[in-house]
Parts: sequence; C-alpha cells; structure tokens
Amino acid sequence: MSTIKVDFAIIGAGSAGLQLAMAMAKDSYFDDKNIVLFDPDPKTKNDRTWSYWEVGKGEWDDHLLNSWGIANFFSASKMLSIPTSPYRYKTLRSLDFYNQAKAVLRQKENILWIEEGVTKTLELNGHIELQTASENYQCSHCFDSRIDMSFLNEMDGKIRILQHFKGRIVRFKNPVFKTDEFTIMDFRLPWGNTTSFVYVLPKNDFEAMIEYTFFTKDMVEEKVYDEMLDKYIHTYISKEAYEILEEEVGVIPMSNFKFELLNARDLTKIGTAGGWVRGSTGYAFKRTGNYVKKVIENIKGGELPSKGLIKKRYGLFDTLLLDILEKRNHIMPKIFSDIYANNPIDRVFRFLDGESSLWDDLKIMNSVRPWPFLKAIWNQWIIRK
Repeated sequence: MSTIKVDFAIIGAGSAGLQLAMAMAKDSYFDDKNIVLFDPDPKTKNDRTWSYWEVGKGEWDDHLLNSWGIANFFSASKMLSIPTSPYRYKTLRSLDFYNQAKAVLRQKENILWIEEGVTKTLELNGHIELQTASENYQCSHCFDSRIDMSFLNEMDGKIRILQHFKGRIVRFKNPVFKTDEFTIMDFRLPWGNTTSFVYVLPKNDFEAMIEYTFFTKDMVEEKVYDEMLDKYIHTYISKEAYEILEEEVGVIPMSNFKFELLNARDLTKIGTAGGWVRGSTGYAFKRTGNYVKKVIENIKGGELPSKGLIKKRYGLFDTLLLDILEKRNHIMPKIFSDIYANNPIDRVFRFLDGESSLWDDLKIMNSVRPWPFLKAIWNQWIIRK
C-alpha cells in the first residue's frame, strides 16, 4: 500500500476540526499546503447545538437558531432577569454549521475530506503516520480530536464529571415563549439531590429548544430525561399538548485532567481532547474559535501549534468547582446562583470564556459563599499532599 504525503491532517470533523479546517481554508498562508480531514460521518444530520455569547455581529449570525438579549436564571428561591448587553446569547444548530463548513471547504482543492476513520497513528521522527481502512498517510503535523485512552484511567487523582443531557425542539399551537428571552439555568425542578437544570432557548413564539441537563459523575436512564422534560414543560411552560420536532442527547466530559500534556512536537490534541472545553461548565464553541485563531497564529509564527493555548489560572477555579460537584453535588445550584446574582453578566461571560482579567477573577471568587471552596482547597491541596 502506497503512502500519501500531506502537510496537515485533522482527525475528526466536529466543532474543533471543522473550525480549524475552515480557518486554514480562509488563510492564504495555507494555499500551498495539502490538508486532509478524516471523519467517517458525512455530517448530514443535526446531532447537537452549541450556545455562546459575543458582542456585535459574528461569523455565524446568518445561520443561528436564534439569539437573545435577556437571560433568565431561576434558583429554588429567586428569579433573575438579566439583560446581556453588550453581548447577545446565540445558539447554532450543528447541521447548519456542518453545511456552511462543507461549502467553505469545497472551494479549496488543497483540502480533502476523507470519509474514513483513522485506525492507527504512529509518531515518528519528524512526522506522523496515519492509517485508514484503505490508505496510509504521512503528515508533518496532526491535529487529533480523539480523547486519549489515558483519560479513562481514574487512578490519576483527577476529577471526572459528566455533563449529560437530552434536549427537545418543541412546538405549541399557541404562543408561549418570549423570543428575546432565554433561560440560561433553571434549578426549580432538580432530579433528586443532584445538580440538574433546564435550558430554554426559544426559536419563535411557538417553538423552543428545551434541554434537561445534569452535572454529575454518573449517567441516568433515558426515561429520567423524558420524565423531567415533560414535567418541566407542563409545570413552567404550558399545560397544553405540544409536538416534538427533534431530539438530541449528549455527554460532555468536565474534568481537571491535563489534556494539554498529551501534545507533542508533531501532534496537537484539539477540542475536548485538547482541554478546549471549560472544565467546570462545558462551554466550548466560542472558546474553540479562539483556540483555533491562536493555533493558526502559532503555525504562521513558526511556533508549536499548542504554544500558549491553556491559561493555567482558570484551572484553579475549575478544580475547585469540580471538587464541589464531585463531593457536594447538591450545593452547586447555590454557587451558580451566587455567581449570577452578585456579578454583572459581562464579567460572568468574560470569566466563562477565559477572557477575564485577574481583577474579574478575584471579583468572581469573592462573590460566592466561601465554605465549599475552602473545603475544596482542603481536599485538593492539603489532604492529597
């Protein structure tokens, strides 16, 4: 079997892989580079949605499910209605993202999408060898979105929480939603003694994406999501019958695992596998776009693509939140309530995006009840020593 030589290989056509491929397609620096993207999934179905916030018009505004200017937050004891200005909160369906990505990549003869999975990866001196079911490839640098098996080793002392969810796009016969308001977190209907909540993202007066989400160590049976979605909709939205237009399920790892340590000279882990997902919240889409910009800047500057991607100071707060989720899961709704009630929304968004100043970070930390964090510090840095 012959070997096909390329400059860059991207394994996985998810958010990270496609954003990276599109950035290369749009930058003339890569016009003389041969790039291959591997994914066996043709990406013809909507399999997830991504939510993020930004100021002004963004790259994906023409493809959004919707955007909103007022965020509603509900705890067991309070309701906050928060104008998001100068930000807009935006939601993008994956199928719309995939279709736009394909349109961009089709224009570039030097970028090839191979609808196969990579079965073998070998790091050699100065290049990476990849194998699919039908071909061998050699690349100068590989960007890999597959989660390394070392993440599954729970003996390393790292915290592993799962953000798992089921969402529905529902339609009512009568108008029940306010189209410029969305619910960012609603903790009024928890499942047992867990951190569990609901998002509500209206598309128009009649339709919305409604998602029941857990931040827990363990999964639940699918019937739990269905029961809680039905109960929430009939309790807080409307008692009338509704139509389910689409459903989606998902699981996102939330961890303080050091994914970035898996990067090498010729291999860069991207997306969830590279630690690009915020460990304590699961937010990733806009962060991925920012990481991709830095990767492109590094390549053009002759640096390792992974140089300077991860800001270590955010790892501290993430580890503390994850410790609380792991050991005192039931109190996290109060922590989130403190954060949203005691900070302007622009500070919260900057913090969640990893774009906050040290002063912002100190304000966030000073806004929450201290005892859970002091116990988390004890667990992570006193007992473990």
